[in-house]
Amino acid sequence: MSTQARKESIKRRGAFYTPVNIASFLVNWAVRSRDDVVFDPGCGEAVFLLETYRRLLELGAEPQSALEKIYGVELDPKALQRTFELLEAETGIKPSHIFNMNFFEVGALFSPSLPQFDAVIGNPPYVRYHRFKGAMRAQALQAVSRLGVSLPQLASAWAPYIVHAIAFLKENGRLAMVLPAELLHVDYAHAVREFLLQQFREVTVLTFEQRVFPGVLEEVLLLLAEGKKGMGGEYMSSPLLCMVRLQGLEDLPRFEEILSRTRPVLKPASKWVHYLLSTDQARFYDELSGREEIMPLGGVAKVDIGVVTGNNDFFLLSKEESEQWEIESEFILKAIRKAVDIPGALFTEADWGELQRKGEKCHLLHVNLPPETLRAYRLWHYILYGQEKGVNSGFKCRTREPWYGVPYIRIPSAFLTYMANQIPRLVLNEAGAVSTNTIHGVYLLSPERVNGRAFVASFYNSLTLLSAELVGRSYGGGVLKLETQEAEKIKLVIPKDTRVVQELAGIAPQVDGLLRQKHGDEAIALVDRILLGDYLKLDDRALSLLRESHRSLQARRMTRAKSR
Repeated sequence: MSTQARKESIKRRGAFYTPVNIASFLVNWAVRSRDDVVFDPGCGEAVFLLETYRRLLELGAEPQSALEKIYGVELDPKALQRTFELLEAETGIKPSHIFNMNFFEVGALFSPSLPQFDAVIGNPPYVRYHRFKGAMRAQALQAVSRLGVSLPQLASAWAPYIVHAIAFLKENGRLAMVLPAELLHVDYAHAVREFLLQQFREVTVLTFEQRVFPGVLEEVLLLLAEGKKGMGGEYMSSPLLCMVRLQGLEDLPRFEEILSRTRPVLKPASKWVHYLLSTDQARFYDELSGREEIMPLGGVAKVDIGVVTGNNDFFLLSKEESEQWEIESEFILKAIRKAVDIPGALFTEADWGELQRKGEKCHLLHVNLPPETLRAYRLWHYILYGQEKGVNSGFKCRTREPWYGVPYIRIPSAFLTYMANQIPRLVLNEAGAVSTNTIHGVYLLSPERVNGRAFVASFYNSLTLLSAELVGRSYGGGVLKLETQEAEKIKLVIPKDTRVVQELAGIAPQVDGLLRQKHGDEAIALVDRILLGDYLKLDDRALSLLRESHRSLQARRMTRAKSR
């Protein structure tokens, strides 16, 4: 198998192998006695099993006894063979408790081939929902359903994996896992977070300011859960959640020291990403969010994905291409297709004209006439050209009638960037354009009652941008991703004072110019002064705390982008 083919196979299985120093840390924490029986539900290339064997020897176990206490499951036959080879090379003994099977087919709690374990350790497959499908998805969701956990169809593979893994632990057992940071914030992981707190006396999450997984953009964390409750057992006290922030792997040896200075969360909120903030920062954010002047974006607007054409190369044309084909203007809409097309807070007619001048594909074909009617127009020649090129046989095109009729085209009030590096941007659509699905459309529920320029200018304040960091998804490449439902949860400050609204509208061009010049901090400071200082009456200390909160999460995300 070629290197590229192997990489693609690994990607399909979500098998990103764990660095030895991480595996060693997790094993040393989870395995406490030479008599512990340990399970890795996806043993890959044996990194956790090898570290477990060494740990058991260190604790006084004999080689044969240590190997017999190690269990593993692996779906991929080649990875399994490698596991056998590495364990036999290390121990001189052929392992007998490593199985080639789908983990979700392993019977929970009382499997005939597996005992219950003192420790379950591993790194779940990082398979996203669009690859995690078919029989395996059905088996996974059924397995966790038996444990009383309901996960949505959009859940990635790691979520049911960790729930199923918990079922194999003995009372007072320990769980030590490498997980994507999605655990902290995505909605579908809510059931997983709740299950962890129901099943364990204490849950500790280790997050990293730097990227720690070589070659993987996904942000990861380490999950340490201890004190597994017994069958039907309940704890007298509430479970503890501890969030420990480390700079990088070099801090792992100091984990116990850092943990001792960390204040546990006694009543965790539904999302755990809030606990990446300090206690004071989180408390102030929660208090401020409860004020009547604060409401979610979804309270004033609907956020939806942009236009899905089915073939952007065909349906989006430059001015030159449109003129070359002599396409009638009535079939052309103004369009943008990427975030760099909207660099500020206002997208004007002049901005769209500049895209035309640069030769950008900023004309969207919009036609729903039947073929018999369309033949009378010059556009028909371009439609025939598309058929010659096979555009009509693409998945999206062949499933609609007529194939060239792009559906759900609406002109939004504003645009919201789907993915952002520094800060997400809300941009007023003064040009009356549409966007492709790389940019969200924002549709005001009562546009006649909203001053558009004040609306977009008010977005650039520290509270709103902090909220975006908390509700969005942070990836290891430094990108903040906002799905539509998450975007609607972003908290806005909605001023009722007409004077403030007019002042915000008046500074919109200045905010727009600062954003275009990459001076986002200056734009935020300007809006903070009017909206948070003058209107909400926050003093300098409160403003500073809010800005520090936003900058800390933003810097944490951006730092990982630079950690190569």
